[in-house]
Order: sequence, then structure tokens, then C-alpha cells
Amino acid sequence: MACLCITLLATAAAQAQSGPVNDQIAQHEQKLAAARESRSMKEEATELNVLGFLYRQAGKMQKALDCLNEALSIEQNGSNHAAQAMTENTMGRVYTDLGQEEKALALFNQALPVWRSLAPK
Repeated sequence: MACLCITLLATAAAQAQSGPVNDQIAQHEQKLAAARESRSMKEEATELNVLGFLYRQAGKMQKALDCLNEALSIEQNGSNHAAQAMTENTMGRVYTDLGQEEKALALFNQALPVWRSLAPK
């Protein structure tokens, strides 16, 4: 699952660089609506994560945090610790961009044990 999450964010990053971010945001807003309609919490959290990443790229930090907080809430109710760690990392990057290094560090420190547990031994 960690690979899937990382792959989705890498895809979003590539798309953000290859086309207008607002077009990508619109596309993923539609995917989010479809995930909500189908009641797929996993897909909803994934799309919220991608949107958080894209909104950060667009400089819309509050919108990014709104999406990421919503994703984190979904992930905390499940058992996908890798997705939760990925969300915390992205949130940390937003807080870094906002100059709120203490909040960023707290999020990075929350995610670190999960990343360490996923690393090959």
C-alpha cells in the first residue's frame, strides 16, 4: 500500500509539472466526488491526499490543509499506517512552506516510526 500511495503522489507531481495545476485539481475533485458517491473511504482518502499535494503546488495552503486533515481523519479510522504517514509528511511540507517549522517537525516525527517500519531490513 505504501508503494501505491507514493506512486499516486509521484503521478500527481508529474502531472502538476506537465499541465496546469488547476486542471489537475479539477480532475481530482471529480475523482473525489466519485469516490464519495461510491462510499470508498480508501479512494476518498487517496484523492484528498492528491488534492492536498496539488493545492500545495498551487500555493493554496489552507485548501491543502483542509484536504489533508480530512484524509488524515479517514486514515486514522482505518489501519493503513503508511497512508497516514504519507499524509502527515505532506502536511509537514505545507507547514514548512508556511514557516511553521514546529508543527511541521511534529508531523514528520509522527510519520517517522511508520517509515522506519516499512524500510527493508
